[in-house]
Amino acid sequence: MHQRISYSNQYQLKEDEVCISAKPDVAYLVDKLSELIDNKAVINEIGQRAQAFVQQIHDCKIIANQYINTWESRN
Repeated sequence: MHQRISYSNQYQLKEDEVCISAKPDVAYLVDKLSELIDNKAVINEIGQRAQAFVQQIHDCKIIANQYINTWESRN
């Protein structure tokens, strides 16, 4: 059986840094959504951090270089 690794742990992200987790907990979701409604600027802040995260981690050139480095290290 595979161990489940969350992206937060894998990329060492802080809670609410790039997203709000959709935990199966109604009280948690109500609290987080209420916080976003009351603090609309937080939505933009999370969005900007999320965009920077995606550009840094999932950029096609970065991914291609990772594949090349992995391939070359095995030969």
